[in-house]
Amino acid sequence: MNPKGAARLPPAAGGMQVNCCKNPACRQFAVRPDPESEAKPPPRHGIGPSAFYDGSYLIDASKTNKPSLECLSCSENIPLKSNTAVQAEVLRLRRREAGSRKGGGGKKEGCPKDSCRNHGLPDGQEPGPYRPRSRYLKFGVSQGKQRLQCRACGSTWSPGGNPRGRPRRPLKKEERKVFRGLISHTPYARMSGLLEVSLSRLHQLIGRFEEEALEAQAALEEGLPEALRGRRLTLSTDRQVYPVNWSEREDRRNIVLHSVVTADQGTGYVLCAHVNYDPDVEPGRLALAAEQTGDYAKHPAYRAEARVWLPGELAGEGKPVVGATARASSEQRYREASARADVEQPETSGREPSKGAVVREGITLYAHFRLLRERVEHARHVTHCFEQESAMRAACLTAFDDRVLDGRCEAFYVRIDKGFTAKRKQEMAGASRALLRAVQAEHNCDGLEARRLLVRAALGTQRLAERGPWRDRWLRHPCPTAFEPDKEVCRLTRRPGEGPEKENPAAVHGYAFASLHAVDRFFLQVRYKVNTLDRHRQTASFGRAWNVYHPYNPGRVPALLSIYRLWHNWSLAGKDGNTPAMRVGLAVRPLNPETLLERGLQAALEEVRTPQQPEPAARPQPRPQPPEIKRQPETERGTDTSVDFGPGGF
Repeated sequence: MNPKGAARLPPAAGGMQVNCCKNPACRQFAVRPDPESEAKPPPRHGIGPSAFYDGSYLIDASKTNKPSLECLSCSENIPLKSNTAVQAEVLRLRRREAGSRKGGGGKKEGCPKDSCRNHGLPDGQEPGPYRPRSRYLKFGVSQGKQRLQCRACGSTWSPGGNPRGRPRRPLKKEERKVFRGLISHTPYARMSGLLEVSLSRLHQLIGRFEEEALEAQAALEEGLPEALRGRRLTLSTDRQVYPVNWSEREDRRNIVLHSVVTADQGTGYVLCAHVNYDPDVEPGRLALAAEQTGDYAKHPAYRAEARVWLPGELAGEGKPVVGATARASSEQRYREASARADVEQPETSGREPSKGAVVREGITLYAHFRLLRERVEHARHVTHCFEQESAMRAACLTAFDDRVLDGRCEAFYVRIDKGFTAKRKQEMAGASRALLRAVQAEHNCDGLEARRLLVRAALGTQRLAERGPWRDRWLRHPCPTAFEPDKEVCRLTRRPGEGPEKENPAAVHGYAFASLHAVDRFFLQVRYKVNTLDRHRQTASFGRAWNVYHPYNPGRVPALLSIYRLWHNWSLAGKDGNTPAMRVGLAVRPLNPETLLERGLQAALEEVRTPQQPEPAARPQPRPQPPEIKRQPETERGTDTSVDFGPGGF
């Protein structure tokens, strides 16, 4: 293969190549292209000498606008992705989860920006045009820490462990209540008035709570992979839209961010929660670099900065896209996906922020499932359930391809029609419970086995509906619930040569318990508990939607989501009295946020890992006796029984 043909395949990054066949029914599923192959296309096949061809895949040189990787076995066209962009997003999210918004936990000696020439370098002298100068400038003090600014790229950050900075002062009683107000659906203005905390101080506290929540979550989750060892997990993944108010008169479109969250069905524990927003990118420098490298004229797979949307690329009116769990039919979702230029890039709307950059959602999804794979690496079997979105399917199957091949991973689409009345939902749930009781009585089994029996019977008698250009097979679930009425499930991991699905225990289990309830419940709590992330009343402003309580700073969206995730996993107890972390086995009692804010991380770790000592039973106190009445002896009282009424008689 000539160098020009090999260059058409995006190079691997960090040992990762996401461009491969993602069809489990194909014999080349998860087989990576070989850029060093010497295979030549057969004659008279119409393949030019400059095309990529390795005997299994083809990248046609004529498709310059929409290059795709064609699988020569199943004839699927896979959109090309930049492995460098996926790896950069994985590193960004990993650093954020390590305990810091910019550059990870611990001491940050140098510039946090990866592309800067001063990245990771300590302060020192560098040659200048006239005389040597230091790499960094002092940039004020924030929350008791000295901030620095890089001379090369302009990034600002706070180095850790600065002894000359003012120590972080302890929180006041009113400021401690701000944490409770953030997770109690309280608007900023109301908190400021009731707690007598200024709005500027309120935003500083949100930044502090975010840093401490990320640091605590990282420390508390160190034993998560071992806690999940040998378990059979059913995970649900979904997205949620967060509009950010416009702040410029010239462009009154909203900034639209998306979060992707994965939760465990059995425990309710939120394993990963990521937002497609990078606050460290400077739009001005990004646009200048894109013009110098010619990224605007290139396909995103071949760009130097393929991870984020370049300034001026986003279009639309800023209206959020309705998810697949709404009333949209599966046929409609297939038509929308087929009409997209990139089937693995969900539809995006809104505009670019003035600070930071919006990450391409497809890249965030690939990074999300990569990090999820690290956390469930030791699980015995994993079943994934997500909404009908091609990007989620591709990202999940690429990250768990080896598990799919050896039968330790299943993936399902879940479609739910929520357009029923409450009465109709209860009727459907009641009929489902009656059917389950009848099966339990007939076969003398529990409710879980009854679900499997009903699904096995449906797979044997019901003809699965084939929909979409990929001919996906959908099963109408025999046991709908009030929360998920009229549910349909589609299995995505059917392998060639596999027998009937009703005889496959993993497939039957996946069909029976495929659900989005865990992640939808978390999203519902976020809407109800976090005021700025709720769906609020809208005010028309020159034809543009302006949400009354939504934030103006897009960085508040990942901050508030991280704060509430810590509260949900470690402090919010359910009806059984246990938090999700207690059900997983990471904690023995709920975490008190005041312990983390006042006494520090070490005290919080000791609190959740130390069993609560029962209070000693109080000793029973003797019942008080009535006062003893002293009686005179009979000899002293005499025998006179007359009554003396005092002077004057009666």
